[in-house]
Amino acid sequence: MPDSLTSTVAKEMQPVIRAGFPETMGLRVHRAISWIGRAEACDRGDDAGFIFLWIAFNAAYADEQEFQSIPQVARVALLDFFGRLTA
Repeated sequence: MPDSLTSTVAKEMQPVIRAGFPETMGLRVHRAISWIGRAEACDRGDDAGFIFLWIAFNAAYADEQEFQSIPQVARVALLDFFGRLTA
């Protein structure tokens, strides 16, 4: 895994790892990555960036039952996401 996970890197990785996703998760991950890209395009400190990250989070994790089936590695990524969000 790269040191810095940007939306561009995530888009490149998604086709490789999506076989391990629950069937309905593929589209949700795609949408989340797109919203993360929108957040990255915002100026530093822009409120819109926060909103876009929140939309990305909801796109990926809104269905808690699916979240329970996600491997532990992805849950660690979620903690990283929240760390970036609060930073």
